[in-house]
Amino acid sequence: MRKFILIIISFFIFMLKESKAQLVIDSVSFVVQSGAVVIVTGDISSAKGLPDMGKFLLQGPDSQSVNMNGKVIPNLEIDNALGVWLKGGLKVSNTLNFLNGKFIADDYNFSLADLANVSGMGNGKFIETNKAGKVIKEISSNLTSKEIPVGAGTLYRPVFITTTGTNSGGNIGIKVRDSASVNKPPSTTDFLKTNWTITKTGINGALTVDARYVDPTDISGNENNLKGYLFDGSDWTSSGTINTTTNLISFPVNIASANITAIDKFDLLKAKVFLQGAYVAGSSHPMSDNLRVAGVLPLTDPYRQSPYNTVFTQVNNTITETVAPSVLADQPSQDNNIVDWVFLELRNTAAGNNILQTRSALVQRDGDIVDVDGKSPVTFNNVDPGNYTI
Repeated sequence: MRKFILIIISFFIFMLKESKAQLVIDSVSFVVQSGAVVIVTGDISSAKGLPDMGKFLLQGPDSQSVNMNGKVIPNLEIDNALGVWLKGGLKVSNTLNFLNGKFIADDYNFSLADLANVSGMGNGKFIETNKAGKVIKEISSNLTSKEIPVGAGTLYRPVFITTTGTNSGGNIGIKVRDSASVNKPPSTTDFLKTNWTITKTGINGALTVDARYVDPTDISGNENNLKGYLFDGSDWTSSGTINTTTNLISFPVNIASANITAIDKFDLLKAKVFLQGAYVAGSSHPMSDNLRVAGVLPLTDPYRQSPYNTVFTQVNNTITETVAPSVLADQPSQDNNIVDWVFLELRNTAAGNNILQTRSALVQRDGDIVDVDGKSPVTFNNVDPGNYTI
């Protein structure tokens, strides 16, 4: 027999007393009068949208879950310090209020309708995009600094979106992680330990995103060295700004998907070199990696160790470069196997050929000079863009 719970609330508000009461709605008629509050202490599962009159309050003694199968809860409130997990897509059309606790999206999207209003958000009270799911803000008219209540762990890291132009029917997706961007150059020294991924569809005008980080929790290194960076899937651009007083990084987002964060300003070296001793003429792999195969390549920068440290002097590079053993293992492409360490000098030829900074790096069999992760371009940190000699 099909099981459901039918609740009709009129003038009086009835509280569910059971510690694990479930609200399951199949195909019945469900009525809630204006001003009424349905307190749910268990899980919600519904095959249809809930009424737009009244409010649904999640207030369980244990963690709860909501599976709306993509349908709408017009007015939703959370008061559960243990959190509410999404088990299906959810859309709030009118009001979303945080009294206590957070929603955990997992692999599902939490949508906010174009006219939805959000209140009460803060530390411990937000939507956490911990897996594939994201917060989707629907757009019917232009927005000005519209606050999207996202966070990670216990800390609130909201995004504010501003749009111009004709964007009816568009939407913006937001995800935040409380870790450094996976795309961050491995040897940057100052960076945010949080990052946001922004996606957009149907946005025909301009989109500006302001993301707020937590000071000092999200800062690694010197905050004064940070600069806004956007990763487009293949490369970084420093099109953003950072305000260390308001803890906001701001970006114009002109692409369908962008990862944004803040890192110290850096120059990327994308270059090739062929070493005479390892060079193999006429080979499909221009250099031999015999030193790697023999296991004699060190995991730590050899130029800082005797006897090489008497010849090679590091300049503005105080952190010793080290590599993981996996970097010196066989790579899926033989061209990417490591041949040896190399020592780099960044010189300003316009100012007396002086050495601005040095780096110890690696070279692959095909000649690519790469950073200590064995694949990324080498970075020179806190160096202004310009013309230099390597």
